Amino acid sequence: MENLNKNVKKFTSRLFEVLAIFFTLCLLWLARSGQVNSFADGFFIALASSSNVFLSFLLYLITALVFADSVVGLIGSLLLGVCITGCVVVSRRVRYRRISTICLIVGGVVRLGCAFLGQISAPLIMIETLNCAFMLMTAYVAQVALQGMYFKPRSFRPNDIELGCCAVLISLVCCGATAVNIYGFRPVYAIGLFAVMLVTSALGRGEGIFTAIAVGVGISLYTYDTVSIAFFAFIATVHALFSGALRPLALLSALLSAVLFEFYFSSGEGVLLKLFSLVVGGALFCLLPKSFLQNVQTKFSRPSSKTCVRHLVNAGRTSASKRMEKVSNIFGEMASALGAIKGQGVLTVSQMASVLCDGVCKKCGKCDERLRHDEMEKLVSVTCEKGRASVGDLPFFLESDCTQTARLISVSAEMVRERENAKKRMSERDKLRSDLSTQMEGVKTILKRASEDMSLPVTHDGEREKLLVEELAYHGVIVCDALVTKATLDKITLVVSRGCAINEVITQVAGKVFSSSFSVESVSESSGEFEVVTLTENTPFDALFAVAGVSKNKNATGDTHSFIKISDTKFMMALCDGMGSGSEAGRVSETAIGLVESFYKAGFDSPFVIESVNRFLSFEEEESFVAFDILVCDLSTLERTVIKMGSPACYVLSSEGVAVLNGEALPMGALGEITPSVYADFAKEEQTVVFVSDGISDLFKGNELATFLQNHNSVNVQTLVDDVLAQAQKLNKGATADDMTVTAVRLIRRI
Repeated sequence: MENLNKNVKKFTSRLFEVLAIFFTLCLLWLARSGQVNSFADGFFIALASSSNVFLSFLLYLITALVFADSVVGLIGSLLLGVCITGCVVVSRRVRYRRISTICLIVGGVVRLGCAFLGQISAPLIMIETLNCAFMLMTAYVAQVALQGMYFKPRSFRPNDIELGCCAVLISLVCCGATAVNIYGFRPVYAIGLFAVMLVTSALGRGEGIFTAIAVGVGISLYTYDTVSIAFFAFIATVHALFSGALRPLALLSALLSAVLFEFYFSSGEGVLLKLFSLVVGGALFCLLPKSFLQNVQTKFSRPSSKTCVRHLVNAGRTSASKRMEKVSNIFGEMASALGAIKGQGVLTVSQMASVLCDGVCKKCGKCDERLRHDEMEKLVSVTCEKGRASVGDLPFFLESDCTQTARLISVSAEMVRERENAKKRMSERDKLRSDLSTQMEGVKTILKRASEDMSLPVTHDGEREKLLVEELAYHGVIVCDALVTKATLDKITLVVSRGCAINEVITQVAGKVFSSSFSVESVSESSGEFEVVTLTENTPFDALFAVAGVSKNKNATGDTHSFIKISDTKFMMALCDGMGSGSEAGRVSETAIGLVESFYKAGFDSPFVIESVNRFLSFEEEESFVAFDILVCDLSTLERTVIKMGSPACYVLSSEGVAVLNGEALPMGALGEITPSVYADFAKEEQTVVFVSDGISDLFKGNELATFLQNHNSVNVQTLVDDVLAQAQKLNKGATADDMTVTAVRLIRRI
């Protein structure tokens, strides 16, 4: 079935090509300007030299039989067809590469030969000579124009010469189409408007106007009336202004401009038939699938400087991604190597007994060797338990018969002390290796993630770039260039004339075009009289923060809070309560929250952040631990994570009530390893999260604080935290027994 579909598709495509060539040949046979009518001959030469020569000859012969105006002309066409076909066959057989050149030479010789043999008067010979010249010109023009459109469409990107040749070919086709008149209906107007709208959509406005002029020139060649040039140029100019709108609206603009032109510059005779012809061509264009137009634009449009810039941007990102991946792998290998390193083992009891036997007892030699080793193991075991063996702890043999008892006790004690010191040093080294391995593994993870993000190509929105430039120009902001980068959040870079960087206008227009909210990220100078304005898309949601607090010590507080944006879309709220109050508690609290901020902004995930900061705090010689509340929320997806370590309950306020989140985890830094309480969910719009330190929570009994929050009617987060603090002070009769801090964040949708 699949092969059948492919065959049907291939057959349909081939049939369309044959019909297109046939109708083009028909129109070129009809194209004439006075007695010059050799355009079909030139098109046949171009087609035969680069395509299927036998199919070209067959179609050319059929059209010659239909349109040749005399027997002599038919014989001349037949002779030309046979000679060109034979020339192509022989050239391909001998693998001669310049087939088109030899075909032009043969075609010129045949055409001139027929002229000199069939004509006897000088004027007729001159006309045939002109026909030969126009035939060769048409062959060259058709060869260049068909090179990309028909012979090699996948690799065709038209330059100015190729576009010019296409325009000449369009003129010749329209010249022939002008000869067709079906009861006053002229298909040339339908063909012309269809071509203008298609070229404008695929290649651009300038190319569309150029095509319109080519259509008008073709009609003028047949009618000797130059009004058609102005007629189609006027239509194309008006249509170009509306080409970015919907296709029916663009067609309507072209039709209205045609009516205006006809009634203003002529008597209006025949305007209805012209209008009907234009409607047919425009309707055919409007019926084309959008995918077809996109394919045409992709195949035939010329790359702009933006394409190069985008390619360079993506190439640079790919290169940076590969370098990051290499560095990430290096850190991963280093982490694995550190994890695989094992410290030298300490001596066992049996090994220490052997050392005593070899070092002390061997010189004596008064006792049995097997008995001696067993007694030494007993001595070392006792020394390991007590640190130093006494005479009463010794085995009977060492106590009564051994002459080296005192020395054995002293050496065994020294060996045990050295063994304990070695174990301590090994433990410290193992911990250091473990910490380094963990840090390197974390660096590897973040570089790996950055490499994956960097490897994704930057996509762009060319259609909205054009629309944005037009809208800004309408509002008086002259944009020289625009680049839209599609990512998690869209970014817009504009090069505007100096003095036109009106931030309010630019952000409003950008929001209108992209149906989103934008803010100006930066305005920097460029070369000359231009400025570069960078806009970043705002997240769908925003966060309103507030904090209120008082400290027990007026000079320092142990409570530290943080509200920061840790990425383009994520924010963090944190409340850290150092144990106790005063400067020392504040120092530890500030250190902990500073480390958390730095790790999150660097891109590390929550488990790594908690583990790393906990290790840092555990390095302190004195007790340094803190109660910690952390909220991380994505303002695009509303994905939310709440992390609690040794902190009081926090509260989530919504229209449905108050949810209480408790935490049973130990404070951060209390132990070398901790397991925090983690709550992960998706937030809802208009929700408010409240964190409090124990200086406030201890003053409320049971569910009093939750009830107070539920009964609070204000949506202003600053009013909320101020009232919570005021209520706590009221419960404590105005006294401040501990540092008191309350923070809150409310999620709102951007307008």
